[in-house]
Amino acid sequence: MHHIKTAIAILGVVIGVGGLTPVVRAQSEPSPAPSPQIKPPAPTSPRLQGNPEALLQQGLDKLDAGDYKAAVDLLSKVLEVNPNDTEAYYNRAVALVELEDYEKAIADYSKVLQLDPKDDEAYLNRGLARTELEDDAGAIADYTEVIKLKPDQAEAFYQRGIAYAQLEEDKKAIEDLQKASELFAKQGKPDESKKALALIEKLQP
Repeated sequence: MHHIKTAIAILGVVIGVGGLTPVVRAQSEPSPAPSPQIKPPAPTSPRLQGNPEALLQQGLDKLDAGDYKAAVDLLSKVLEVNPNDTEAYYNRAVALVELEDYEKAIADYSKVLQLDPKDDEAYLNRGLARTELEDDAGAIADYTEVIKLKPDQAEAFYQRGIAYAQLEEDKKAIEDLQKASELFAKQGKPDESKKALALIEKLQP
């Protein structure tokens, strides 16, 4: 079995080839475009500190600050009041990944996808969490869904290529890594493109 190091990534900005940058997804943006910057929570009136909107903002603040346990607690309170809040599930999953509680993170991403089947970021991040649990087949299924929704998602091709390599399906792995390299290059990410090519060299006989 090939031992190729992968990187877990969260919230849309998934530069698995070069590191990981968490991005907090704001409540008002159910499916934002990937961005390498942390999205600041929208201002909330102090008078609203007990309501779900305020709790969500507080949870995002804790997530932004790296206090993941507190973020989980606050976002769980949001879900007690509103069990269909996709942003609370999504961002709680982010915190759970940071706490290395991948099974619960997968459950939260699955709930997001139940509520919003076209959330490509949730598919990608669930795949990454499954990779951490060595569920390569499940991860491949998730990365494939990302590619269906966003055919130019280089990271999905890259991560799927790694998952195929773990399953010793080298031909498929090389095809995906080649596609990832091409997309990264077109998207102005030469370093990521080169790293994908470097993995191809390791897989070739």
